[in-house]
Amino acid sequence: MTRTAFDDTCVDDYAWLRDKEDPAVRAHMQAEREHAEAVITACTHDLRGRLYAEMRGRIKEDERSLPVKDGPWLYYTLTEIGDEYPRHCRRPWQPGHEGLELDAIEALDPSGEQLYLDENQLAEDHEYFDLSVLAVSTDHRLCAYAIDTTGDEVYEVHVRDLDGGVILDDRLEGCADELVWGDDRWLFYMRLDERHRPWQLWRHHLGHDPAEDVLVFQEDDDRFFLSIHRSRSDAFLVLSSASHTSGEQWLIPTADPCAAPVLVAAREADVEYQVEHRGEHLYIVDNRGARNFQLWRAPVHGGDRSDWELLIPHR
Repeated sequence: MTRTAFDDTCVDDYAWLRDKEDPAVRAHMQAEREHAEAVITACTHDLRGRLYAEMRGRIKEDERSLPVKDGPWLYYTLTEIGDEYPRHCRRPWQPGHEGLELDAIEALDPSGEQLYLDENQLAEDHEYFDLSVLAVSTDHRLCAYAIDTTGDEVYEVHVRDLDGGVILDDRLEGCADELVWGDDRWLFYMRLDERHRPWQLWRHHLGHDPAEDVLVFQEDDDRFFLSIHRSRSDAFLVLSSASHTSGEQWLIPTADPCAAPVLVAAREADVEYQVEHRGEHLYIVDNRGARNFQLWRAPVHGGDRSDWELLIPHR
């Protein structure tokens, strides 16, 4: 192929390689890959084995994470020798556990330990496996999790009964790695657009056909990405739409997951904010005219910026 730019003409002998769907290109790339692998293997086989053994030897394969109390349970992960992925476990919380160190937690009677999700079993028969998010329902009977078995970062959501270990019929496809329970029956998840941007929030009613799922919110501005999480009080779902320099947040009460999202403050150019809830108030950190941010308190039931009370000014 001949190219001319600024009166300079050059011949590109490799332009034909741009067509990735051309069988000749694919055959050439496969041959190059096999050649490179053969050369590298011949030169570095012993070295790669030593490096692998050295790095593997520095990893503690049988390990537990610190337990986290959630309701009547202590949740944690563990790995055993030979595991490629963690096992998700829990045990009933008892008074006095909050003062125990990790070693003391591990020394407790193992009969109370419940293995509720084993990623190693889920990964069987898959060349690639990634569990990006796991969310336990508020009544601790179910867990929803999102997995990718292709590597394209498009996830499939499943729901598992924690007592019987049965995977329910609810299966959500083409999802982003955002997942949160509204209450024990409603599950919120994101869908991706063609640019792999989380742009739609959907609501799924457990036990119902996913075709009946409800579109809750859609972000049409492709500079903004959606995310969602529960407030620390568990009273609200916090829906965020954010770009690199600005954003806005919406609240959905967990007591009424089907309620329409309520806007906290409309987006402004170069203004970022985060909201948390406690009692009768929202606590908001923003950088509106405050490069190092400032803290406000606002009524939990609506109002505009004129109703905000400045607690800690910009410094």
